[in-house]
Amino acid sequence: MEKQVVFAEVNRRDYLGRTVLHLAVMEKDSWALDWVELLLKVPGIQVNLPDLESGWTALHRALYSGVRLSFLFQESPFLTLFRKNRTSQRPRRY
Repeated sequence: MEKQVVFAEVNRRDYLGRTVLHLAVMEKDSWALDWVELLLKVPGIQVNLPDLESGWTALHRALYSGVRLSFLFQESPFLTLFRKNRTSQRPRRY
């Protein structure tokens, strides 16, 4: 599989603009941690993509959901902690 195909698929969005990373960080089942770790290692994953519903990134959702996965985002060199949602909230405010 070509890298371009992987990049496109990992950043594909659903009808609310959520990526697979958005969905994985909201999951409370035990497999979610493994999925998030795996996704964050995929070259080309866009961790700062906002959803269409509220403008939240995956980090916003992880912190809001109370899922203790946010520490994994420290591994991503592309993470922006200053990305605001539609109500001008940053992920660290939750």
